[in-house]
Amino acid sequence: MDASSDDPIVRSLQQVGRYTLRRKLGRGGFADVYLGEHPYLRTQVAIKIMRSFDEADVDTFLAEALLVAQLRHPHIIRVLDFDLEGETPFLVMDYAPNGTVRQRYPEGVRMEPPVILAYVEQVVDALDYIHSLRLIHRDVKPENLLLGANGEVLLSDFGITVAARRMVVRTRTIVGTVAYMAPEQIRGRPCIASDQYALGVMVYEWLCGVRPFRGTARSIAQQHLSARPPSLCERVPGLPPAVEQVVFRALAKNPRYRFESVLAFADALREAFEGQGVSTITESLPAQPVHPYQIEAGSAIPVRAMRGQERKTGPVPSARSQAGKTSFGPTTRRPKKKPAWQRRKIWREIAAAYMIDLLAVAVLSSVLAALNVPPALLELLLALCIVLLPLAAAVLRQNTWLAALTLSIAIAALALAFCLHAPIVFIVVSLALLLLSLAVAFAVSVKRPTR
Repeated sequence: MDASSDDPIVRSLQQVGRYTLRRKLGRGGFADVYLGEHPYLRTQVAIKIMRSFDEADVDTFLAEALLVAQLRHPHIIRVLDFDLEGETPFLVMDYAPNGTVRQRYPEGVRMEPPVILAYVEQVVDALDYIHSLRLIHRDVKPENLLLGANGEVLLSDFGITVAARRMVVRTRTIVGTVAYMAPEQIRGRPCIASDQYALGVMVYEWLCGVRPFRGTARSIAQQHLSARPPSLCERVPGLPPAVEQVVFRALAKNPRYRFESVLAFADALREAFEGQGVSTITESLPAQPVHPYQIEAGSAIPVRAMRGQERKTGPVPSARSQAGKTSFGPTTRRPKKKPAWQRRKIWREIAAAYMIDLLAVAVLSSVLAALNVPPALLELLLALCIVLLPLAAAVLRQNTWLAALTLSIAIAALALAFCLHAPIVFIVVSLALLLLSLAVAFAVSVKRPTR
């Protein structure tokens, strides 16, 4: 044992499972974290020892720990083992030697935009992954962002988060850190968008050095529920207004008025810093309420699965700025285009329209055949159905890509039918091209671009 280890748990337990306790690393709301060492491999690990667990809690934690241990993502701290020391459950995790983001950037220190964007992209990767598994982190904050050996961001505290889900149901207590807590989470109804709100608070703090709301825990909670965040542009002269608009969208009191996902938030933030303007940020988002910072009573979004894919990110910049020295000068401009999440939404609409069209053609052909409709009229009605249904969907959804693709298919099929002097060719070719377009649209809509 290290002579400097004066923690009572270190002195009393000395060893947890096969690992020797060395010193205390930190303390959270549900657990204490210690540096441990394997007796033979001499590898260092972080050991999280849970506190205040009765027998029912241990059973719950055993069931949930299995799920946590299966999380595999480059930006999520890896769980190596789970066991009981007596009746006390503990988790063994990878040790992050570079501490936390809070330790590297203490409160009051502003961060450079490239560092903010690099951190946000990595955190979003991890959050998008757990959201796809119907999990909510509930406690996203700088203290829970660890820095790995290469400076990569590792999201932590999943053992506490998942175990807390059942405890909240029984005790009706609020789990999380109030300084970063979404209004609906304060009301006891967290949803997936609650993690986006916490990320928005972090970005706000990284930009200006302070969180949007300060005071006692009760005062901060009340401000989260009803107060408008102070202007970022006033606190950080020279900050692009589009950046403030993006952050404030993520901080909307009502989760329905935030971004569609954390991916959309990250895309919009990057485009705002790169000077693409706010039109690409606000397009296709829900209209703002009369008072965007007023949450509707009783409103909450149910937890739903989102797409979870892996995304590669570059190394995290190590540059660190002092308060008041952050530069927000113009950056290299690139052609304005729709965000990736919005392009995927367009392709999802195309896939849905063509799927409905094909089903309608199948039903219509069966009905007309049963009615003994003449072949010429049958071919005409089917041709009209093939073309007009997607065009109607394009007009209804204001999807110009769908309209252009449908007209292109119709023109190509019509030209081939005219050359072969066979009207039935139009239907066959149109259906074949619709099937091909449906497959392509579906593939594009579920694919996540790498950064």
